Amino acid sequence: MEALPYVTFDSNMLIAVRNNEQGTANENDKKTAALTRELLGFNRAGVITVSVTRTSLLELTYGGRMSPQELTDWLMGLGIARENIDRGPRHLNQGLALNHRLQEILSPSIPFHLDEYISQECKKRGITDARLEAMNEMYLDNIYPSYIPPSADAPRNRPTPYLDALEESDKEDLFKFYKRLKKEWRRGKWDSLALYEHITNAVDTPHPEYSIFVTNDLADFIKEGKLEAIRACGFPGKILSPEDAIDFIRGTINSLPDSASSSREGGHDG
Repeated sequence: MEALPYVTFDSNMLIAVRNNEQGTANENDKKTAALTRELLGFNRAGVITVSVTRTSLLELTYGGRMSPQELTDWLMGLGIARENIDRGPRHLNQGLALNHRLQEILSPSIPFHLDEYISQECKKRGITDARLEAMNEMYLDNIYPSYIPPSADAPRNRPTPYLDALEESDKEDLFKFYKRLKKEWRRGKWDSLALYEHITNAVDTPHPEYSIFVTNDLADFIKEGKLEAIRACGFPGKILSPEDAIDFIRGTINSLPDSASSSREGGHDG
């Protein structure tokens, strides 16, 4: 494995590039897109290795933005190697504990599991008894769609007695609420999962201290002591804004290990 700085982009950076290409970018997107392309220039020049996490793929295809194949083709067109796309987490000792801890640090209001979040939010809104059971039926049907009946005489579809007993208007309201909770929970998981995937891959590189998680939402990762807490988990790399990542890479090119330093400053994408 080459001793190149291992760099992961927050998905919002790639979304900004996509928006800019499609003519829907705002001024902030345009600035982020330009900085992202400069970092991609370093990747094409062999100065860094850019990766895209599995979580970013989910976020970039969420809501039908792109199909998985369209997204992969687009990322490869940006110069990201196929083997560095869909980088899921590597299995580590205490990996699950790290995943849980990052969730607590970055999104403390979002429980680790969706059913916990549903129970938490239903309690806040006074949704109890039969309506809570109906929400749980929605969750089971959504998360575990493959239902195996207990016998040949059992119903072929998962029974939902509490949901079936509701008036259509109540049922519709609960469906909307469930979809909203699932969307909120998923968004609350994305940051911690993307960082988890980055860390578990970065620590397997020859020089994890050179690894960089690049985000244009830096405050979400460093405010209120979050960075210190992440460091306490054993993370040796950096979490930087695009501007700071560019400066860091330029400043360390000549001090990188031999296999990376040969590319020098050819990565600037003018």
